[in-house]
Amino acid sequence: MHSGFGRRHFWSSLLCLTLGFTGMASANTNTNTNPGTKAKAAAPAAHATTHTITISGVVSGKQTVMRLPGNNFKTEFTYRDNGRGPDIFEDITIDAKGLVTDFKATGKSTFGAPIEETFSRVGGLAKWKSKADAGEINSTASAVYVPVESTLEVSAIITRALLRSPGNKLDALPSGQLAAQKLVDATVTKGALKKPVTLYAVTGFGFEPSYVWMWKTADPSTAGMFGVVSPGFSIIEAGWEANADALLKAQIAADDKALRDLGTKLVKKPAGVTVFKNVRWFDSEAAQMRGPSDVYVNRGVIAAVYPANSPLHALDAEATVIDGSGRTLLPGLWDMHGHIGRWDAILHMAGGVTGVRDMGNINDAINDLKTKVDAGMLIGPRIVPTGFIEGDSPFAAKLGIVVKDLDGAKRAVDWYSQNGYRQIKLYNSMRPDWIAPLTAYARERGIRV
Repeated sequence: MHSGFGRRHFWSSLLCLTLGFTGMASANTNTNTNPGTKAKAAAPAAHATTHTITISGVVSGKQTVMRLPGNNFKTEFTYRDNGRGPDIFEDITIDAKGLVTDFKATGKSTFGAPIEETFSRVGGLAKWKSKADAGEINSTASAVYVPVESTLEVSAIITRALLRSPGNKLDALPSGQLAAQKLVDATVTKGALKKPVTLYAVTGFGFEPSYVWMWKTADPSTAGMFGVVSPGFSIIEAGWEANADALLKAQIAADDKALRDLGTKLVKKPAGVTVFKNVRWFDSEAAQMRGPSDVYVNRGVIAAVYPANSPLHALDAEATVIDGSGRTLLPGLWDMHGHIGRWDAILHMAGGVTGVRDMGNINDAINDLKTKVDAGMLIGPRIVPTGFIEGDSPFAAKLGIVVKDLDGAKRAVDWYSQNGYRQIKLYNSMRPDWIAPLTAYARERGIRV
């Protein structure tokens, strides 16, 4: 889950308890408790937009944005999952270009850390301060501030600013550069009502794009945010929540294309044997470094190890030769506790991690990723999934399969067994008296617990 497009760019398993939008509702209210006093003229009406946050099919929170006169915004963003979740309150002012000139955020992060962040731009001086950092810089008026942690309304503000800028690019503060790219149009429905929306990918916040669906308007730079979707999570404008699954399907198709394009660009497939010449290597059985040697690899398996600079024989004439002089050849590394996503897969490979034990995920998402990686459609490591089983409670993590009783937990083991899983993970809301019989039941089927 992305808590906005902030510098703290992360996802976590999500869930539970909707908290109401408080405090802002009174902005439109003119109360007069003294009937003998003439009421004052009402201030210009503020416009409020609410988005529903849904986690694994459960309404778990909401975001409300109050747009006030003078390009001022007040926001509230809150949800609960696994007994955790953020409460973020913002005051934001933007200029005629749609760039933030004043920003104040308070509240707490997903894991309870206090949020106190400010940003201001006066003349050419931009200043910011948060619990994580502080600084100031003489910047151009076209640079956009990226908060440490923010609501998803900041996502919309940044996206609109990017769409107004030349080339859809802007320098970011404290550093870096952001860019927006239109990916696909879609139509959303609410009863008989149909409206167009557009998916944008925003890059520059981290190692993967951030996706946001915006209402489609004649001038995209004025569009409001329709929503953000990812497996098991959606934040959709209230009343339109039923469109989340269709938008996620279209977004995954666009994401697949981007990842396949990277694969076409980056993957090199040797025609035959690959020889790593003159490399050092680690002999794990003897716990010693060996070499320099020539290591032959065929069909993904180490075929032979010869002394360094051994002659290639006639059968090896088509071999791919890689000079490893002065380097050490490592086997693929293993990440023994991952919760891997689609872009995590290619990033693992970039870091030399060719195997991941995934310790809990959204079943449809991890199985789709594993299928596409195994088929060579996407770049990624070998994935060994863990079947996540959780007890039903207000503090449950809505991953895998959530169960209400021991029999339901055994049926979950059956599902994982029949789908090829060889390990399960029992999470924090499982009843203690279920553990022993459930463990015995799993082990009868050759499944680790």
